[in-house]
This record gives sequence, structure tokens and C-alpha cells, in this order.
Amino acid sequence: VMLSKVQVRMGQAASAEALLTRGLELARKNAEMGYLIPDVLESYSQVLQSLHRSEEARSAFEEARQIRAEQAWIVRVH
Repeated sequence: VMLSKVQVRMGQAASAEALLTRGLELARKNAEMGYLIPDVLESYSQVLQSLHRSEEARSAFEEARQIRAEQAWIVRVH
């Protein structure tokens, strides 16, 4: 997530999008990383917005919001 923010600042939004897409794919496949999905989606939303892809950005942001709401009800046992 942090690297993608640096890439956007450097004018490399397309690279940031690819990085976040891969990160999201990995987080969705690994249950232990699921808690990261909302953060990745929010960053992805910002990158999409910078690429003028507003509808996709809105969708990613809404998905992040929904997942955060669902996660608020989950009790983690370690």
C-alpha cells in the first residue's frame, strides 16, 4: 500500500494500480491477510480516481466500507 502511494506521487499511477491489484488478489486468497483488504481497496480507489476512473474508484471504496462493517462484527481468536 505504501509503495503504491509513492508511485502515485511519482506519476506512476498505472504501476501503482498493478501493484494494488496483485496485493488485493493475494489478500483475497489468504484468509490470514483478509484484514488488509479494506486498506488495499481504499488505496486502489484513490489510484483509480487519479486515473479518472471514477465509477471503479467508487465501487472499490464501497466494497472497502462494506468489508470494514462486516469485520467490525468478527471476533478474532488467536
